[in-house]
Amino acid sequence: NKSKSTPAKKVNLSEMVQKPPSKRNLPKKSNLAIPSCVCSWKYCKSYQKTFRSKEHEIFNGVVQVEFVEEDKASQVVKHAWDRHLRVDRDTRESWKVTGRCTYVVARHHFTEAMITEYLKEGDTWTWKVPLSEERAKTLLWSLDPADSVKKKSSAEVGYLKVPNF
Repeated sequence: NKSKSTPAKKVNLSEMVQKPPSKRNLPKKSNLAIPSCVCSWKYCKSYQKTFRSKEHEIFNGVVQVEFVEEDKASQVVKHAWDRHLRVDRDTRESWKVTGRCTYVVARHHFTEAMITEYLKEGDTWTWKVPLSEERAKTLLWSLDPADSVKKKSSAEVGYLKVPNF
């Protein structure tokens, strides 16, 4: 009686698939500077340039998330993102000055399914609400026990909406 979930699809750069436009995409053929991602990945900016030059509707752009030090959900999500993206120490600790910080993360760090949902849901999307195990299997590359959290309302385990490295 269990429904089978489809695992997250891996992206092959040679298969640039065009998707319908969304309000969160950068302008076509943008002359804007490539935003700096908080990750420590050596080739991140190269991937960003490639996705922009191909006008890729899903991976051309960034996700901006504000974390608040006093908010428990922010702490949990930020810790997971710091780990996955290998964020440098100064950036990780930047919220200690003001109690908040904003992370800019290139969309290619997430699965296509995750970014598609993010774009579709618009302003109602939140990174702080964990995914059910079934939903996580479709939106994440893999289910990492380090990214699991016990949901308040039940004994069910949820998974954080984390980027891939």
